[in-house]
Amino acid sequence: MTAAWWFLTGAIVVEVASTSALKIASDGGGAPGWYVVPSLVGLVISYLLMSQSMSMGLKISVAYAVWSGLGTAAIAVIGAAFFGESLTPVKIVSIAVIIAGVVGLNLAPQQRPIAAPAGSGAALVVDATSRASTDLVNALGDLSAALRTADPSSSRSPETALRNHGRQMHRARAGR
Repeated sequence: MTAAWWFLTGAIVVEVASTSALKIASDGGGAPGWYVVPSLVGLVISYLLMSQSMSMGLKISVAYAVWSGLGTAAIAVIGAAFFGESLTPVKIVSIAVIIAGVVGLNLAPQQRPIAAPAGSGAALVVDATSRASTDLVNALGDLSAALRTADPSSSRSPETALRNHGRQMHRARAGR
């Protein structure tokens, strides 16, 4: 299974390099459309590497989430470091949530399929982590609400708004 992770790592590196090359080429001008070709070739190679990792045992839900999540996080950091894009507290928190999701997918216990209701066409799954899933959904809802209520014209930072909102939600759930 270790080799599968190496193939997936290669897929992520190639995808990030292809996306970065597309940005570099598009900033440099050049003949319209031609700068897309090396990036498309890189993306095809990336998909082939990811496919190989899945053929070696990685589940698609994990492989694709790791590939897209870490690729997205890496591009956000590269954009800030090399292309002058902003890296705001909201982006930093969002990157952390992506990474937490990837870690969660990798730590989740295997689930056992059970019989689906007749005619449903769906497979029901026994979820051994329903409490953790509920807590994660609640935490993401709290984060979303806190970020929506953060007033950019206020002297309060988004971090302060998030912290205060989290305290309020914790008190509400605890019945205080």
